[in-house]
Amino acid sequence: MSAEHAVVVIDNSASMNTLYEDGRTRLEASIEEAGSYVRKLHPGTGISVITSADEATLLYSNGETKNQAIDKIRSIESTNVSGDAHAGLEMV
Repeated sequence: MSAEHAVVVIDNSASMNTLYEDGRTRLEASIEEAGSYVRKLHPGTGISVITSADEATLLYSNGETKNQAIDKIRSIESTNVSGDAHAGLEMV
């Protein structure tokens, strides 16, 4: 995938604890999908990772190392708070 900069936003609010039929949570599925997306980015693409629950948190900023970005994505944990998409959107 060709982009100058990619921003990955992961919702880690309480609703992401919902289980799919395969036993994975929404968060686990999102983390897997985000990692797959990052692996497909062209070398040199800037990558930022943001979590969004009741507030947004910047976990990784404008790095170019896919493995570091994926490690940050994998480190995301769910919260027990309600979500507010506005916080994540404002940070993006």
